[in-house]
Amino acid sequence: MRRIDLICKLLAPLFVSLLTTVASYRFAAIFLCAVEVACMVFELLWIEIAYHRFPALREAQAAREAMRGVHGREDERQSSSQRQPIYISVIEVMLGKMRATLFDWREFTQYPIFLSSLSISCLYLTVLSFDGTMLSYLKAHAYSDPFLAGMRGLNVIAGLAGTLAMPVLERKLGLVRAGNWSIWSEVVCLLPVLITFYVGAPTSDGTKGPTWNAVLLFGGMMLSRIGLWAFDLCQLKELQLALEAHPRRNSLTALQYSLQNVADMLKYILTIILSRPSQFKYAALASFLSVLAGASTYLAYVRKERGHILHHNLGDMIPLLGRKTR
Repeated sequence: MRRIDLICKLLAPLFVSLLTTVASYRFAAIFLCAVEVACMVFELLWIEIAYHRFPALREAQAAREAMRGVHGREDERQSSSQRQPIYISVIEVMLGKMRATLFDWREFTQYPIFLSSLSISCLYLTVLSFDGTMLSYLKAHAYSDPFLAGMRGLNVIAGLAGTLAMPVLERKLGLVRAGNWSIWSEVVCLLPVLITFYVGAPTSDGTKGPTWNAVLLFGGMMLSRIGLWAFDLCQLKELQLALEAHPRRNSLTALQYSLQNVADMLKYILTIILSRPSQFKYAALASFLSVLAGASTYLAYVRKERGHILHHNLGDMIPLLGRKTR
């Protein structure tokens, strides 16, 4: 699934760049809007087909509706006996859901996997990737659309390489150590990217920087995608294994995605505060510190899972040359 996602991300910028070059920005916007509507209809259609094709989905839905019916009748009896105002009933329902959510959070934070979830969430608070924020900064310094589309395509290819490298790393290192190597490789690759915003950076009048600055900027971001996507797969597998037998694994898994969305929202708040191109270097510094914090948090997870971070002998510290360790 990750590879399909990356292939789509590889083709999308190239296709959009072709549209804006051959036609116009207005035509590209209308065409992409129409594609989104068509995809939504296609998705809804296949949701309906999948629901009717797999009986387990219907059984689960029927069980939930029956449970809601039981609770609904109990609530009706209670409401008829107590006759509370509607707003009090609404408040009680909201408080009940808040208590259930807090219970889930309390339970989730007690799992060792919470540190791993926290570490990948920190990676979402970053502008050091080819998203809209970084593209706006690069456009302000006279980089052309075809060039940015090509660089974005190279980044996606590097991400695909990361998904291919992850199974190899897992076989050689073990799952936890593969994640550790992956996330710290991202940190190392992003360090020269951070330097480019402070040394030889483009001037405030919108001109490009020296060639070596662009090489470090785009090359560092491209190489960091290998570690990022390898770590993403490692962390997802860790989460699935940790919650495999949990009766509410879907609810706890959703909490990790909530953390990721909060970090992503903080990124946009950061860029709203630091909105000028001349201030982007401070957003880049905050992003690097967030990635570094995520890698450091993952070290705490590694220590909890394995009892130590580094081995004592060189052969175990460089396991790619020998047998797999835990």
